Amino acid sequence: MKKIAVALFIFALIISVYTDLTKGTLPVSKPGFAVAKTEPSSELPFYKATVQPGQTLLSIVEQNQGAIPVPIKKMVEDFQVLNPGASPEKLQIGKEYFFPSYSKEGS
Repeated sequence: MKKIAVALFIFALIISVYTDLTKGTLPVSKPGFAVAKTEPSSELPFYKATVQPGQTLLSIVEQNQGAIPVPIKKMVEDFQVLNPGASPEKLQIGKEYFFPSYSKEGS
């Protein structure tokens, strides 16, 4: 009787491992498609610029506009509104981003 119980346990274990390895136990979710926006949907004035090596959010905005009339925290928040999902700390070289414009003309 003991041998039959051990054999059934081993058989169940083998089937369980086989099922887990072939089909898995958790449903696989397929990644959704991301839709890229070409223009931000904000009323905030902005301009588009490509990031060069060594540039940061602050250096790009200062290079294009000079002294910034808003706090850096506000500039970071505005950047995140214009570029959903993008991190100002992790700008990618060669990629185009929308940067907030603080000039009075509103370029």
